[in-house]
Amino acid sequence: MDDSPFSQLVLCSYLHGAGVTPTLAANGREVLAALSRGGYEMVVSDLEMPVMDGFEFARAIRHQECDRHLPLPAVSGSGEEMRPLALDAGFDEYRSKFDRPGFLEAFLRLCKGTAAG
Repeated sequence: MDDSPFSQLVLCSYLHGAGVTPTLAANGREVLAALSRGGYEMVVSDLEMPVMDGFEFARAIRHQECDRHLPLPAVSGSGEEMRPLALDAGFDEYRSKFDRPGFLEAFLRLCKGTAAG
């Protein structure tokens, strides 16, 4: 989820290249509504968004019994200073949205963890 159309395009291109078709959302509330319908294996989230930012979303999802197990990689255009805040909020990973190799490595590793679990 990301509120920036440019960032959505960038992240979708990464995921399409990995054979994944993502569902887009502009904020955490949209994702919570989608999750209530089921069928998702992971949520990739930006940290800074309107309505419900990534930090609020991560805390909310980690308190929901049915979805707390979902892998949550965080992406951001901000620097490394956001990493501890993202991990403290409940994200499993923190990557720059513009670090394609790092993002894909983390995404694929979390996917494998989901399949194994």
